[in-house]
Amino acid sequence: MKGDKPEMKIEWKKTPADIPYLLQEISQSRVVNKDGSISTTDFFALSEWESVLLSHIRITEVSDTEAKILIEKAIRDHQTITESSLKEAIFRIKKERDKIPSKKFSVIFPILGLSNICIGRFNRNNVSLNFSPATSSSFYKKAARERAKLLARYPQHQTRFDTLLQKARWCTATIAARSATEAYELTYREIRVILGLIVFMETAPHSRVKSFGHPQPLAKVHIGPQMTVHTANGDLAFEGFWHVKSFSENLAFGRLPRRGEDFKKHLKDWLRKITSSIYPNRKAEDAIIKYYDAFSDHSVDEAFLGGWRVLEHLAGDRDTKYSKLVERASAFYDDPKLAAIYGFHLAERRNSLSHGHVVHQEHSELVIYQMNQFIHPMLKHFIINPYKLKSISEFYEFCDLAWSDERRHRLSRTLSKAMRLRRQ
Repeated sequence: MKGDKPEMKIEWKKTPADIPYLLQEISQSRVVNKDGSISTTDFFALSEWESVLLSHIRITEVSDTEAKILIEKAIRDHQTITESSLKEAIFRIKKERDKIPSKKFSVIFPILGLSNICIGRFNRNNVSLNFSPATSSSFYKKAARERAKLLARYPQHQTRFDTLLQKARWCTATIAARSATEAYELTYREIRVILGLIVFMETAPHSRVKSFGHPQPLAKVHIGPQMTVHTANGDLAFEGFWHVKSFSENLAFGRLPRRGEDFKKHLKDWLRKITSSIYPNRKAEDAIIKYYDAFSDHSVDEAFLGGWRVLEHLAGDRDTKYSKLVERASAFYDDPKLAAIYGFHLAERRNSLSHGHVVHQEHSELVIYQMNQFIHPMLKHFIINPYKLKSISEFYEFCDLAWSDERRHRLSRTLSKAMRLRRQ
């Protein structure tokens, strides 16, 4: 039924790995004792097997934290593990864990660059996000004190982050979760969907910014340092904090221009389009998250490579050749052949970076904007789906036909002949 939470699915990823052999090795590497304890029989610790399995299996509709717990428990469940027994164990353990009561947590995200825009509240996937929390509330005051005391324990971070935190505006994300870590992970996903759409809406495909000194990220909206998890009254629920690994306090952060109610309305329209996407496994959400992660990265090289990962996500899978990725993205331009030349230039830059070749700073900053320009039209069509495509395979077929005049004409001739046959 519409509105029901999607059911969890377990899928094996497309890898060259021999999965039955992998499960056989895990089975032989440990002994499940009668009392439920585990004895290992080889040099591979169980945590290493868990890590290997997580690379080969996809569990949808659960957080990464939950997926790790399910795998960890499932490989301790049977002495002999098979594909079917592993899936059965994961589903059963998930059902048991669903009975564990959740607690209410609030996660605080300091946001830089949104001071001119009031976008208010959003409710998504059981997460309530408030971009304008009341600074006079008892929760806000208590949480602010707890955050200050926590940061004071890390003087190396306090010196780096204090100035930026003074410029930041809070977003509080409230969720019911089984742990503080799970609360952070689930809310971090949702806030990146919203910020990713803001960056996408505000970043025209032809955007060009020339910085002086430190190269600047393409995004003007950033999640600042010190993301913390709190209980309902403002106490810390986790004695620590998170911050984006590439965060650089040396960058000169700007802010988005002032926007009115129309901006908020358009943002909600885009969110509805993403939420109602027909593509499976939240693929549209993942696309905008990858877009935000790429173009908010403070490393120009990582930003460019992140942009290429957005292209891979939109235009194919791990088996798709880079030439096909480029052609599919080029299909959304008036001159696909010229766009493809542009795309192959980006592919060469990607190969150079992947093999450790240094790109001159001013050129590396430029290619970030070129990458955004190249993928922007395809991402827009992927989210909006103006032609009402019904599946991801149909989307790929649409791109391939839009790219190739010869292929379209050949298909048109074949369809015409088939219709003539049916009329006989």
